[in-house]
Amino acid sequence: MKIKTIMAVMAAGIGLAFTLTATPSKAQTQCPVGTVAGSATCAPDSPQGVDNSTRGYSERVEGLGAFAFNTDTGEVYSYVLQGRSIDAASFNAMRKCEQPDHEWGGMSMRAPTEPDANCAPITAWRNACSAVASGQVGGATRYFSTPARNARSARADAVSQCQANGGTDCSIAHDAVCTARSTRWNRY
Repeated sequence: MKIKTIMAVMAAGIGLAFTLTATPSKAQTQCPVGTVAGSATCAPDSPQGVDNSTRGYSERVEGLGAFAFNTDTGEVYSYVLQGRSIDAASFNAMRKCEQPDHEWGGMSMRAPTEPDANCAPITAWRNACSAVASGQVGGATRYFSTPARNARSARADAVSQCQANGGTDCSIAHDAVCTARSTRWNRY
């Protein structure tokens, strides 16, 4: 009888030990200064195996776009990026106009393929859509563009702006391009 009791107590102890070690503890060490652990304002610790030091942070970035055109050929070039500087979008659109044959996976530091290209900016926009219309005004081709809520409005507004400025034969020179605000993750 003593052996059965000892065996039962040992089995219960082993079972209890496995139960206690199987459930991880939920310590609360992420508390505001001056708050006692266990308070409702404390956050639980991160689970084991999750390294918060390399997570980084997120930031909202603007959707930027710009148009430029080649005054010799009349071709219109667009460039879209996520960032903060509208000047960067304009610069890249001009650079794309100067390097029309370059593969644009990233920024190129090569010399322009057409160094004598006469490029001029048309417009730049932020978190909107824009299209380019062209028309003859006073015997010269002019380009018109204005930001709008959606692609359809951008096309209509560009043609309307061309006609309002006395343009004839107004038509879309570059279809609408849309940009939107997004979230970008940065690592530390």
